[in-house]
Amino acid sequence: MRHAIITACAAACFWTIAAAAHAADGDLDATFGTGGKTTTDFAGGATSDRANGLVVDGSGRHIVVGRSENAGVVSFAIARYTAAGVLDTTFNGADLKPGTNLHTIGSGTDQNALAVTVDGSGRYIVAGYAENGAAGYDMAIVRFSSTGLLDSTFGNLGVVLTDFAGNGGDDHARAVVMSGANIVVAGDAQDSSGKVNVALARYDANGVLDPAFDTDGRVIT
Repeated sequence: MRHAIITACAAACFWTIAAAAHAADGDLDATFGTGGKTTTDFAGGATSDRANGLVVDGSGRHIVVGRSENAGVVSFAIARYTAAGVLDTTFNGADLKPGTNLHTIGSGTDQNALAVTVDGSGRYIVAGYAENGAAGYDMAIVRFSSTGLLDSTFGNLGVVLTDFAGNGGDDHARAVVMSGANIVVAGDAQDSSGKVNVALARYDANGVLDPAFDTDGRVIT
């Protein structure tokens, strides 16, 4: 009888612990950041910061991209966090907060990073859009080194802008992946009538549109 009672108690304890552990699934991970959360004020002061894309690199670090607005200027924003959710101070490509980088591209005051991926060399490919003056927005691709610096070997000092339809309309890159050494970007492009179409482009490792992809490197559907 004692054996049966002890066995029953052990089983009850086991299922109670298992149920408690199962109930914890989906809770904030207290080992990440502060209580499972981390926030970053990019430029300090009266800024508005927003995260739009995330990737985890081969070292388990979290690379977050988005936008940071300060004094009416919106910049590409990128930050790298350790696996524990702490800003990685070895990622320091700007004279701002270590672990972050802000970059203004194009000829206007509005740019936004929407997606990010990692290439085979550990560099970060960031895709989004940038204002091209009064005409509208261009697709924007920016490549950062693993230390947070703009990669000057890519495009124009690290930046590639594409007026997709060639008409000055609004074009946005919303997703980016690597295909071997090539960079594939998807988004939308506005035609001369104002209609918005699905847009797909492929660039080589130097940021040049790949003519082997639909003859000019881009497709509008």
